[in-house]
Amino acid sequence: MKFSSAKLRIWLRAFHLLGMMPLGLVIYTGLDHPGILLQVVQFVVFPSFVVTGLIMWQMPRLNKWLHHRG
Repeated sequence: MKFSSAKLRIWLRAFHLLGMMPLGLVIYTGLDHPGILLQVVQFVVFPSFVVTGLIMWQMPRLNKWLHHRG
């Protein structure tokens, strides 16, 4: 499946918006005890935000590299 840059940005933005919900719950409810929501945010949501944020930030460089290789 081939994505254009615009379509990829739309999907990544939607992912970021949906992923902010559990992060917002952890931040604004002040959950102090370790629970499943806190672990999901720590080990799934936040790292995936970092990865997708880096992808969006470096998209032009990634596109050049991918098109040059293939």
